[in-house]
Amino acid sequence: MNLLNGNLELKTEITNISHDLRTPLTAICGYLDLLEQEEVVDKVEKYLNVIRERTNVMRSLTEELFRYSLMALQEEELHIEQVCIND
Repeated sequence: MNLLNGNLELKTEITNISHDLRTPLTAICGYLDLLEQEEVVDKVEKYLNVIRERTNVMRSLTEELFRYSLMALQEEELHIEQVCIND
């Protein structure tokens, strides 16, 4: 029983961590959106593009982790049935 509780706690913590990553990442993306609306020189635009690209990768990975954690929390019941393979 302790093993099952530990497994559930781990899955819950993964969900919490992924959610905690999403929150500041969303704020960073919002500030990037605001910065991109300002007039910038070429060098700054280059840096903004790099930050945007890396932020998009982080957002994608965080979303995948969040989706995985939600799926992992769902308990699935196994339905075992006998099957005759000689028919």
